[in-house]
Amino acid sequence: MIALMPVLQSIEKNLSRDLLSRAWAKMVAPDAPPVSGHCAVAAEALYHLLGGAQAGLMPCVCKYHWTDDGAVVPGRGQDAKSDETHWWIRLPRKGVRGAGRVVDPTAAQYNQPFPYDKGTGRHFMAPHGGPSKRAAILIARVRADLGDETITMMRNAMIMAYKRSQAAYGFNAS
Repeated sequence: MIALMPVLQSIEKNLSRDLLSRAWAKMVAPDAPPVSGHCAVAAEALYHLLGGAQAGLMPCVCKYHWTDDGAVVPGRGQDAKSDETHWWIRLPRKGVRGAGRVVDPTAAQYNQPFPYDKGTGRHFMAPHGGPSKRAAILIARVRADLGDETITMMRNAMIMAYKRSQAAYGFNAS
């Protein structure tokens, strides 16, 4: 298993308010956990840094709303304006893309377990298939922090592990 902690720590360390969307920049309180509002950009950066679909990674999203007592409830609320989304990555398992464990670089923004089982696999919103502008900024920061060689080695290891897993379980590893 590839150690993901250095990348996750670097992503968290390099998140900043300039990476928030306009909407989230207005909503996130200055004293909120530093990862708050960054789920999409953090998950997207992680996805691209570690090899994306070639490495068997699957971006996942869940629409949710908060109850008056602070509980996270999957699905739409009564007022669509209060609906939020949360993004994370699922690793591969037994040669199946996105069938493995959850990797959530911004889990610390919630004070309770998030209902990951209610999420669905989705593509990110960048129409060109590459990272969005904000994710590209975060990727550059992480690469500067950890070094291109380290990131390239981790990415290649993730891709090779997925291909070996596909072969071991009889999937076409193309």
